[in-house]
Amino acid sequence: MPSPAAHTLFGLTCFHLLRAVLPGSGARNGTVTGFILLASLAPDLDFVPGLILGDPSRYHQTLSHSLGGSFLIALVLGGAAWLWFSGVTGWRWIGLLPLFVLGHLFLDYFTEDRRPPIGFPMFWPFSDRLVISPVPVFPCLLRDPSLPGFWSHNLHTLLVEALILVPPWLVSRKLGTGRSNKP
Repeated sequence: MPSPAAHTLFGLTCFHLLRAVLPGSGARNGTVTGFILLASLAPDLDFVPGLILGDPSRYHQTLSHSLGGSFLIALVLGGAAWLWFSGVTGWRWIGLLPLFVLGHLFLDYFTEDRRPPIGFPMFWPFSDRLVISPVPVFPCLLRDPSLPGFWSHNLHTLLVEALILVPPWLVSRKLGTGRSNKP
């Protein structure tokens, strides 16, 4: 699956493109960005139980990487945003956060997967079938540093991610800045 850097860049790109409709500004802009990044990275929090058990990949690419899991993650984050911001602004957050969680699944779908079982249950609870793009755009990250070529492969992965995701991020920053300055 993609690196956290790729998920972060994709989330920030979407944030800048949607800046005109996103709530919050000024002093709370850091909080807005925090919610965006948390939503963009949240499905990968499934590493935490595995880390505790000594097998980080044990639960990775399971229910948190699905439509149902994305809905639950967005509901929890949206509730937190609704409490943090108030009124109509909170309701807009509940509507927008699923886009960032689903963006995570979008990137995962287009990333090479070498670790069985191949794919993830994107359409759960409607289907348990594992899916992955037949034509990956992003190379996978290797998770075991004892593997031959670990460092060179992961450096290659990060470079490919940067070549694909940094240009749209730079353009979105420019567009997002231009929109936010308009009355």
